[in-house]
Amino acid sequence: MADIKLYYFDARGVAEVSRLVLAFAKQPYEDIRWSMDDWPKYKKESPFGQSPWIEYKGEKRSQSIGISIFLAQKFGLYGKTHLEALRIDEVVYLVRDVRLVWAQVDQEKNPTKKLTLADIYVYDLVYQLKKVRNYDALTKFPTLGSLKSKVEGNPDIAKQTTGELSSRGFPEA
Repeated sequence: MADIKLYYFDARGVAEVSRLVLAFAKQPYEDIRWSMDDWPKYKKESPFGQSPWIEYKGEKRSQSIGISIFLAQKFGLYGKTHLEALRIDEVVYLVRDVRLVWAQVDQEKNPTKKLTLADIYVYDLVYQLKKVRNYDALTKFPTLGSLKSKVEGNPDIAKQTTGELSSRGFPEA
């Protein structure tokens, strides 16, 4: 029997980082998943009525980031110094903050499909990743294509992103 049991919905979600850490560590674990319909049954077992949680040596612990940090420490993915751990935490919590905003934006309705500052920021990030790092986010995340089209569909933005003005900025990678 595995020392670690990971409990979460039958989805990637916020438990996936922990699954990836366990895979990297070649650590056997019991991956216990359930459907949304079965959640009430599992919720009764969970610490704080939330998911995910792990069971390790008979103790249940929850909170997705806490779980992933515990596993990263256990399997050597958390740096060797306090400063390295702090840098790792910066990135972990930055990603969490982005996910929180992403979830909020997903929940808000934009029935007129008006261009927003968030659209422009994401567009610019995708553009800079391609231009500076030669990383094509559109290939990896095809749904960003509609956002790109929406932003570039604005004639004033199109002027800014084509021609002489578009070549200014960061040097090529």
